[in-house]
Amino acid sequence: MSNRLPGSPIAVGAMVVVFTLLSVLFPAQAQTAAAQAWEPARTSDGQPDIQGYWRYRSDNKDSYEFYTLEGLLEPSKAQAFIVKGIDRREAFESVIIDPPDGRIPYQPWALAKRNELSVAALNPTKPEHVDGRALCFLAGVPRQTYEAMGAGPHQILQTAGYVVMIWEWAHSYRIIPLDGRPHVPGAIKLWQGDSRGRWEGKTLTVETTNQNGKWLDLIGDFHTDALRVVERYTVVDADTIRYEATLEDPNVYTRPWTIALLLVREKTPGFELFEEACYEGNRVDLPVGRQ
Repeated sequence: MSNRLPGSPIAVGAMVVVFTLLSVLFPAQAQTAAAQAWEPARTSDGQPDIQGYWRYRSDNKDSYEFYTLEGLLEPSKAQAFIVKGIDRREAFESVIIDPPDGRIPYQPWALAKRNELSVAALNPTKPEHVDGRALCFLAGVPRQTYEAMGAGPHQILQTAGYVVMIWEWAHSYRIIPLDGRPHVPGAIKLWQGDSRGRWEGKTLTVETTNQNGKWLDLIGDFHTDALRVVERYTVVDADTIRYEATLEDPNVYTRPWTIALLLVREKTPGFELFEEACYEGNRVDLPVGRQ
């Protein structure tokens, strides 16, 4: 039996070696443990303080551009994806984590409709072929958070009982009450929906209903006004938020599905939001879909 005390240099050194080996062998678990141990500053009413400027971060080649939720998962079979007139066939990652195949679980009729919209977006012949963003309508939830074209970065403000989010695009904003009030009546439809939030530890959970927007990205992925979205903003560290959103719409999908991505703090010195005054009829060089 060793007579060395647990706090002796050798014992401490052994513990450091073990922890280092665990960190090397299980880096994700080590990072998760560090994130769980980190504690954010608090606002005057006790909320984790997430105020500041945030932007969507992707590991894709275009780190701040976002065109399709599913990504181009099969580049050898992918249709041409038109971005500023360039035919691109790179494999972009899907941000859908459930289902595991990274595909939206459409009902058969809805998948056919989405495919029709994807093609028609290039040469629209009906009003339904035009993305609402082209008409300066607000993006809705969760699209407002992840789509960089006009939507991000954004600013988060907090006041007693509320979280407020502000974007450059078309003066968009969300005011999220935290007091448990019920949603507005179902007959009332809003471009940004009706959001209700609550803090669960370091996670801000927001439920949004009553939306009247339709498209989720630039190639026609869509929903109906029955959509219910549950977002989870989990504070990982001072400069990172893990964002998840689960979408449920029994009119269109066979089951709920979930996206996940990271929001990173914008720390450019002197950074601020500028006005983006969209108006119908203006011309912007945007990617417009698949063909």
